[in-house]
Amino acid sequence: MKSIHALILSITLVGFVQIQAAEMEKPVQSKAPLAKNSETATKTVPAVTTPKVSLTPSQEDKLLTLLNKGTKDELDAINGIAATRAELIISARPFNKVHEIILVPGVGNATFERIMEHGKNLSQTGAKGGKS
Repeated sequence: MKSIHALILSITLVGFVQIQAAEMEKPVQSKAPLAKNSETATKTVPAVTTPKVSLTPSQEDKLLTLLNKGTKDELDAINGIAATRAELIISARPFNKVHEIILVPGVGNATFERIMEHGKNLSQTGAKGGKS
């Protein structure tokens, strides 16, 4: 009887180890705060393509400042950002890097590219820019 219990226990442990190993191979999910005062939500980080637009450090700083401190109207002025998405950006602040904007619901690769284009124009038109 003891050998049967030992066999069952070893089979159970082997199964548990296999399940744990399978869990470890699953894609990693990012825990990104979706709002300043909300619970941390689990969200799969979308695949971000390499931006077609590259920013100078100055442009990136200006864009990051706009994303972190811009008003709803200033964010709405970015091509591809409407009032609702501007509110989501505001609620997801603060951003440490411009690329974190991709974690905001509704901001996909196309919108990200438009935001980067806006950042490229910031040094030419001032900090506020405008929809093109």
